[in-house]
Amino acid sequence: MWLLSPSQIVAAIIIDLMIGDPHGWPHEARFAGMLSTVYERWLTRHFSRSTRLGLLFWFMVVGTMLAGYAFIHLICSLISPVASYVFDVFIVYQAIAARDLHRHAKLILQALVSGDLSAARKRLSYIVGRDTQDLDASEISRATIESVSESLVDGIVAPLFWAVIGGAPGALIYRAANTLDSMVGHRTPAHEKFGKPSARIDDLLNWAPARLCALMICLFRVPASWSTVRREAAAHASPNAGWPEAAMAYALGVRLGGTNFYDGEPVEGPVFNASGRTAAISDIKSSSTRIWWVVFVAGGVFMVMAFLTWDHQSQNTRPERDVSDFVPKGLQDSARGFNPWEYVHAATRPEGAEDICNPRFVRSISTHLEHRFYRPLWGGAFLNLYQGLKPLAESCSPLRDKNRNPIMNTERTRLKQGAFQIYTGEGKGKSTASMGLMLRALGCGLRVYYLRLIKPRWKTGELAICSGLHPNLTFRNVEQDWVLSKSRHIPEHVAAMQTALAAEMDNLEAIMVSGEYDLVIVDEINYCIHRDLIPLERAIQLVDRRPENVELVFTGRYASEALIERAGVVTEMRKIKHHFDQGVTARRGIEF
Repeated sequence: MWLLSPSQIVAAIIIDLMIGDPHGWPHEARFAGMLSTVYERWLTRHFSRSTRLGLLFWFMVVGTMLAGYAFIHLICSLISPVASYVFDVFIVYQAIAARDLHRHAKLILQALVSGDLSAARKRLSYIVGRDTQDLDASEISRATIESVSESLVDGIVAPLFWAVIGGAPGALIYRAANTLDSMVGHRTPAHEKFGKPSARIDDLLNWAPARLCALMICLFRVPASWSTVRREAAAHASPNAGWPEAAMAYALGVRLGGTNFYDGEPVEGPVFNASGRTAAISDIKSSSTRIWWVVFVAGGVFMVMAFLTWDHQSQNTRPERDVSDFVPKGLQDSARGFNPWEYVHAATRPEGAEDICNPRFVRSISTHLEHRFYRPLWGGAFLNLYQGLKPLAESCSPLRDKNRNPIMNTERTRLKQGAFQIYTGEGKGKSTASMGLMLRALGCGLRVYYLRLIKPRWKTGELAICSGLHPNLTFRNVEQDWVLSKSRHIPEHVAAMQTALAAEMDNLEAIMVSGEYDLVIVDEINYCIHRDLIPLERAIQLVDRRPENVELVFTGRYASEALIERAGVVTEMRKIKHHFDQGVTARRGIEF
């Protein structure tokens, strides 16, 4: 019931390589983190922290995740087999993090190549727990390579391994367990006992994948070093973390491990490949290449495993199906007319020919692959999905036309020349104008990053629709409690918002200079600068670092003169008349 077809494994990997984990999408790791916070707070309020309570906590979080999966899967199965197929692919896809891992390493590499150690340290702090503020280029390179090595296990190999073993629920259990280890699996007074079950279960789930990952890193590169890798990996405090690190050290010929600082305190760790050279900036690129190497090797290995287990299940527990099981009634005759791989019922087969896919052919690997891999995906999922959802999409699309099919432009085009724009003034329409520019850019194939500040409690129409409006749009809303009429007078709210916006600005700069987006819109940043929530110097630094082919737009009243001088386009919204002055309240769908 739970085993995946090889096509689902391939689809999950391809989706991750294509889009990664877009900001704002619901994610299983985020749900596990939310459940962890809620359950830990409730349990520790009524019971003392102990190992048994930590084990109960683990089962409560994972059990809730599985219950949610089972419920949604049941709903999908009632709708269509295709819905179940796609849902399982989505679960496995979210358990993988290859593209995001490569993106983080690439951002650090770009900062080091440009000589910006401050930015490199800041970006490194997002993926490691050690102190990064005093690291030089070599230490940053070492830390990045070590982080990539460990993340190859929990971001690629382990999710795929458990997806093959336990299907989509297996991948979901692993991702939830790995998240719980990150949340509570620490040796602190609060979590020493309570988090121990989560840490031990994560170690258990990563035991086999860590060794498989090390083997994949070394495969066809340094097979003679395998015995050394095994010996040095055993010296690590973690039963699993040392394996990929030691393998990467010998694969790249660099020295990894050693002394790291945590909260100012030195922590000695094992050294891998002690005779290797010091890690250099170029080694980050080499380790990033290993990400794709592991993706393809792991994908191939686990796809074969999925093929074998899924094929065995289909032969022994599933009845043979006719083409009518997969294709709608109107297509059955035409499908039978041209398909040479049509299923043959057991009653019509000669004795001993249970594995023959077509009477014309003897059993061969080619027909076996067509029957077990290509046929269910194409004949079942794609045809059913196309016939069932195409009319629904056409009828619901606001872009429908009587003379043509609806088209969404998702083809990527690049902006040749960008500029810096400001929408400011006391009048209404600054954010609205930026939304119009966003829609125009999306329609022309540009990629847009829209960052919305200080409006988290406003249940605006754009917040409801923009998160899933278009694949080329990333719409981010700063999650902080901020009320315009009150929070600016509350020091705690101001400090919390300043901290949150400082992190947002660092992330925004990294995104902008990466070249991933053509249009970057920062809504209400002018107001934030005016209220000292964002330093003016930080905004100027962001403007000065804008690549030439990126359009940057600031909105909000009280635009600074220093920013206006740097802008190529400045639009002032001037209020001539507004019905708010006559007591009309804001209307949902118009003013918000």
